[in-house]
Amino acid sequence: MERPDFSVDDEGYWEKKYKQLLSDIKQEFPNFAIIPKKTSKFSQMLGRLTFWNKDFNRTYSTTIGPKIYTSEVWKDHPAMNRFATMVHERIHMRQTQKYGFLAFFAVFGLIPLPAKIAYFRRKWEWEAYKVGICVRFLKGGREAVLDPKFIKYLLDQFCGAFYLWTWHSRKAIIKDLLRVLHALERNTLTWEKIIHQRRLPWGVKPLKAPLLLRLLYPAEMQ
Repeated sequence: MERPDFSVDDEGYWEKKYKQLLSDIKQEFPNFAIIPKKTSKFSQMLGRLTFWNKDFNRTYSTTIGPKIYTSEVWKDHPAMNRFATMVHERIHMRQTQKYGFLAFFAVFGLIPLPAKIAYFRRKWEWEAYKVGICVRFLKGGREAVLDPKFIKYLLDQFCGAFYLWTWHSRKAIIKDLLRVLHALERNTLTWEKIIHQRRLPWGVKPLKAPLLLRLLYPAEMQ
């Protein structure tokens, strides 16, 4: 996939990029599927469990193994936003495949603590959130990345209820953002490095959910 041109606002251009990305993900993860949260019993159950995030089903997309559960407002997003979100979610799919389904979610949610010091949740989410930072930089440069509204959005994700108060220090998140911005300005972090991250060394193989989830939600987890 060639480098996307983020200066192009043509919806048709981005729709084409989005469809090509879906094809690439399907080749990498043969049992990849997109499931609207509105139609998913599993996602509705997760929404009740994650009571601290009132927008879990309405505005958030969620990746569970090779399945991406899209938000209730997914179709309202411009194609460019859907493209960037899918790049973000593919990073989570690769993380899950690398560490194993159960290990990934146990460490993601609990180590060393579920809230305030969730080190691995911060680390792995930040790897994916770099996509959004990179998109903003390519479209609007330094000013767009340092937009107070965008900084507030990031702080809400990592230090607020949305991800169960992942991290205790807002200052640390801002430092992470400045490090990414510095890397983008020095060209040591580029869109190509994010979008063209190498597949895992064992190549194409199905990424399956645990047996219990496949038994409880067979239509969604196969």
